[in-house]
Amino acid sequence: MNRFFSHLKQPFTSVWISLGFVIGCIATVFYYQTLEFTVLTISIVIVSVYFKPFLNVLLGFICAICWIAVYFYTFHNFEIPKADEKYAHSAELIIESIISSKQPQYIKAKIIKFNDDSYAHFRAPSAMLSVNSSQTLLIGDTFSASINLKPFRSTKNFHVFDNERYAFTQRIFFKGKVLNKELVITNNEKQSTIINYRKFIKGVYSNTTLQWLYYALLTGDKSLMDFSDKQLMQSLGLSHLLAISGLHIGLIFGFGYLAVRSLFKHIKYVSDQTKNLSVIYSAVGFFAAFIYVYLSDFLVSATRALIMLGCYLVLYYLAKQPLRWRSILFALVILLIINPFNVLNAGLYFSFTAVAIIFLVVRKIPISNTSFFYKIASLGLVQLALFLGLLPLSLYFFHGVSLAGLVLNLIAIPLLSLIVMPSLIIITLLSSVFDMGISITFFDACLSYVFQLLTKIPVFIRWLNIGNTDSIFVVFYYITFLIFYLVPYKWLTCIPFSVLLFNYLVAEKPK
Repeated sequence: MNRFFSHLKQPFTSVWISLGFVIGCIATVFYYQTLEFTVLTISIVIVSVYFKPFLNVLLGFICAICWIAVYFYTFHNFEIPKADEKYAHSAELIIESIISSKQPQYIKAKIIKFNDDSYAHFRAPSAMLSVNSSQTLLIGDTFSASINLKPFRSTKNFHVFDNERYAFTQRIFFKGKVLNKELVITNNEKQSTIINYRKFIKGVYSNTTLQWLYYALLTGDKSLMDFSDKQLMQSLGLSHLLAISGLHIGLIFGFGYLAVRSLFKHIKYVSDQTKNLSVIYSAVGFFAAFIYVYLSDFLVSATRALIMLGCYLVLYYLAKQPLRWRSILFALVILLIINPFNVLNAGLYFSFTAVAIIFLVVRKIPISNTSFFYKIASLGLVQLALFLGLLPLSLYFFHGVSLAGLVLNLIAIPLLSLIVMPSLIIITLLSSVFDMGISITFFDACLSYVFQLLTKIPVFIRWLNIGNTDSIFVVFYYITFLIFYLVPYKWLTCIPFSVLLFNYLVAEKPK
């Protein structure tokens, strides 16, 4: 077997181990203690016996299983006494967010002390609590109280949003109520930088029509959005613009990079040839992106994009090849080391699939042609590839696809990249020194007009509901694509397509 594969170019050992780690994380989280997990494990062991490079895959696979076990028992293994054993528990809590300020108030709180046990802030579990008190609660406040807790449970239905899974990923393990009517609250007099920043953004754009849009783009918090606005953005295929991700991180990085480079040119800085100034530009750009992610309170999507950017820069300046695919793989591994249960987050699959598609398409586009119409055509090609590449994920997770989004993103992404985000950054920075009321009013009026045009798009071309999509369709869709792209014999794509068709014909149909 080793001789059979000896003519192929072998990847680096780190790539094999990383691949095994990713496979191990997905298999363990989704299939642990199932027949599928057993079959996959035995298959990897058998292949490793006959093909030595797969020993590194097996090593990564085993490391993933061990790491998930350690992570689970460190951050997710919390138990409380049964209700018939003890009803009230003494606890010290920190308010993370206020879900509802109406009586009784509903909050998300981090439990830093429970009975006689104390937890570090990074490890402390969270709980959703009802507080029947007239006292005003603020984010960041600490209070001690008697609480009644029970494990977080919710009604589970097929093909709808899974509240329990979401709570698990957010480390919300309990729900209950605070038994005290009067609370001894320790106000956080020195508000955190993040809270002060969000208050500042709210104040700057307080008199605008699209305050929710500016607040979401600058902080990553969508709490100011109405349900109708969320539905409209999703139906138009533009909701990804509101989630801080690779596009936003790239814009902030580019802003910092170009700002420092322009500054160096303006002051006519001269350095010896041994210094690579682009490293300094990139370092400042990455620091600006890090500050942006920090102010967003390290949202999962923002952190994911920052890690990918960091891997890309490191590999670029170390001149390692192949650059793009290794940066994607290493970023994914780092993200799963930080939290292996990120595989439960749908955004993970959208982000990495989108980046992989962009890399695939860009490498096929010649860079010699610099005409304006050629760039527009290239942008359209990338958008079409993203639409087709992300189509199965959209059908599986959202049970439909936005038809208008295929065209609207060709306009919205350049508009956001070249006008909206740069304007918001400049206005926000200058607002800390000058009164930018007139500029904000003019800017808001222009965007409000554009937003009103979006509301006039007919409903039947906004969103196409398909219904429930089986996961086997998603898997075989991407298998077919990989065979078509990687294998010289294109007719082999008929194999997964035939299997999918056979499964559809013999599967029992719902009555």
